[in-house]
Amino acid sequence: MENRYKIIREDYEFKKDGHRMTQKELATIFKKRGYASLTHEAIRKIETNNRTVYKHEMQGYIEVFNTTSDYLLGFSDEPSRDMNKINAGNVTGLNGAAIETLSKMRAGNDTDAFFETLNYLIGKDFTLFTELIDAIRLYFDESYNTPMLVTKEQFEPINNIDNTICDIGNSINIGKYDKKLCNNTGGYRVIGLPVSLVRESYSMYTVQHILEELKNKKESDT
Repeated sequence: MENRYKIIREDYEFKKDGHRMTQKELATIFKKRGYASLTHEAIRKIETNNRTVYKHEMQGYIEVFNTTSDYLLGFSDEPSRDMNKINAGNVTGLNGAAIETLSKMRAGNDTDAFFETLNYLIGKDFTLFTELIDAIRLYFDESYNTPMLVTKEQFEPINNIDNTICDIGNSINIGKYDKKLCNNTGGYRVIGLPVSLVRESYSMYTVQHILEELKNKKESDT
């Protein structure tokens, strides 16, 4: 697990200056708040897992970053003590960063149209929305890169099937029959498509198709 003390410092931004907090700046803040033991050197050791954080020092982190001991100890992935944000996360499953982004957008100007569209995407058709998210997830998930084949009513990686198909790596072979090949006896010209290309193309096509269908539904509603 990544060091939560380092993460919460690096993710924190001063509202006025807009720069990320350094270990030295954090040590200065701790000193002003009465946590003198959390020096620059102590913070460096804490963030490299070379020093224990004592109970009163953890309270300093909780105060400065408005966080919880559960987050710092790794029992929760929500760093905020904001109950509205925590409750929203419990209901929606969104993490704190996503909720914070939506909150900032909602507090901005001319966001009604954005949230109208977002509400329509989520609320109009549950099946289409879940398919949309699945397509977006697949686009980002690069672990889907193994060609599979159905054999004996189960899926198996193509590269693991003996005497069936040669090792083609992370690609899918497609062929075009050409009667002129093999001394005019006929054969297939074959090219290999990278699995990543197929995955991304399918994802983008699916997203476009679903958005088009939702667009048509919205136009019929008006």
